[in-house]
Amino acid sequence: MYTAIEKMAAPFCEKIICISDAEKQSALEKKICREDKLQVIFNGVDIEAYESGEHGTVKRSSLGIPEDAYVVGMVGRISPQKAPDVFVKMAKLVKDEIPNAHFVIVGSGNQEAEIRKYAEENKFADSLHITGWVDDPMSYVELFDVACLLSRWEGFGLALPEYMMAGKPIVASRVDAIPNIIRNGENGLLVEVDDATG
Repeated sequence: MYTAIEKMAAPFCEKIICISDAEKQSALEKKICREDKLQVIFNGVDIEAYESGEHGTVKRSSLGIPEDAYVVGMVGRISPQKAPDVFVKMAKLVKDEIPNAHFVIVGSGNQEAEIRKYAEENKFADSLHITGWVDDPMSYVELFDVACLLSRWEGFGLALPEYMMAGKPIVASRVDAIPNIIRNGENGLLVEVDDATG
């Protein structure tokens, strides 16, 4: 449906902005328009606001996380695209190896009940913290020891430069635009889509 709308609108545009090389490639493959109409402009993050501390901070204790816990987190909708199901499967494996690990999902979405059920069935519900929608996710990113973006598809992945800005180690899926941002073994680790064991 979106492809048809984009094809109809394209003749009326002088330029079409793509937020990543992967998105530009997708537009070319779907024959949305001629290549010379496409311009890539990557998303940005407000570094000055971050460095000035405008994001504030959330205390681990406010989520019931012990100060000595190892915290793995993700920022994103709790929906199929962002793969929260893969995140909690990975969480179970990490919890088995690191008993004091806690897991934070900053976001909300239609898979929340399923995610909570998995954590309950696998006996780590007390270590899974779902914030729901928040105005400033960066205040939660500060809690993370490791940050994840395990998306099944991703136009850009704004969480990645935010994680980088906060100086967090990153684990992300090797899909679409993510490898343009994360170079495996250099500034993060890449795993295959749907790979909870990676």
